[in-house]
Amino acid sequence: MTNMADALFEEASSADEGHARRFAARVRPLALFFNAFFAILFALLHVWPLVLAWCGALGFHLWVAWQVNTPGGDIRRVLQWSWVLIFIQSMLAVLMLGPAADFQNYLLATLPAGFQSLQRPMLQKLLQASVIVGFFLACDIWLDTDIGLYPQPAWVLQAFAHVNAVGTCAMLAGLAHAQALTVQEAQDSLSRAATTDVLTGLLNRRAISNFAASEAARCLRKGEKLSFVICDVDHFKRVNDTWGHAAGDKVLKRVAAVLKSVLRGYDGIARWGGEEFLIVLPDVAPATAAAIADRVRQTVLGTRIEYEDRLIEVSMTFGVTGREGDEPWQTSVARADEALYRGKQGGRNRVELA
Repeated sequence: MTNMADALFEEASSADEGHARRFAARVRPLALFFNAFFAILFALLHVWPLVLAWCGALGFHLWVAWQVNTPGGDIRRVLQWSWVLIFIQSMLAVLMLGPAADFQNYLLATLPAGFQSLQRPMLQKLLQASVIVGFFLACDIWLDTDIGLYPQPAWVLQAFAHVNAVGTCAMLAGLAHAQALTVQEAQDSLSRAATTDVLTGLLNRRAISNFAASEAARCLRKGEKLSFVICDVDHFKRVNDTWGHAAGDKVLKRVAAVLKSVLRGYDGIARWGGEEFLIVLPDVAPATAAAIADRVRQTVLGTRIEYEDRLIEVSMTFGVTGREGDEPWQTSVARADEALYRGKQGGRNRVELA
């Protein structure tokens, strides 16, 4: 149980890291643009300390962009502390130009991003918020009349205030959009994990059950045929015992690939359990389903599966049936399973129609 919990935690942590990397990749272009834009603007005004600060921040974001595509490392920690860089930039801008330029506004835009992380302790979030709000109020109340070390004309400060108001809104909008895309991605990933077999990429037992129930209701309503095929790999235990479980996994993945290549895109294909697969064929009569199953059988039989420079020969046995009347789909599947058993008793590598 502990090993399973550890595996699930590791998988969840890996997914979180992946989402963090994609979030970072989405916000990096915005950060690069802002830093390059202000670095050029400060150079035109000859405010060289700010040029150096914004060029340094530009280098940091380029490094983060490189880290996003580099395996290893915890990009989440980098993202969580990015607000410190913006805080330092804001303090320098207030010191050099004065608070009238409104560079402190960018700190407020970092608050939502700081609170969205569930990994950070609440105390840390509240401390960050206190520092940001305290600095913002200091700029707005106590430092309001201060003039920076690089005094600028009133119209330049006013222009900066307007630009920074727009920039703060753009920053908030960009972060919100990137977060929304990342959340949607996470939801899609969870949905796939809930319905997909990890090894083969086919539907899992829960998903195929929902699919079968839905198709059974639809076909009954429209008076259409519905067929079921259960198949499994012959002597699969022998493969595992002889070659090892890694070889068995390779066989199952190759069989899954054959099933997807032969069957239609809207057919239901699932790993039913172990080396057993269930196929749901809407609008297909049992005789046609048997012919389709035989085509899959021949394709699997002719597939070369190599493992450690050796060839693994694989065959499959199929049980096929059609839904009768308004019987529950589970009854049809049980009948197909009985046909599969007869096929195995009859020598395997064959299609048995119930």
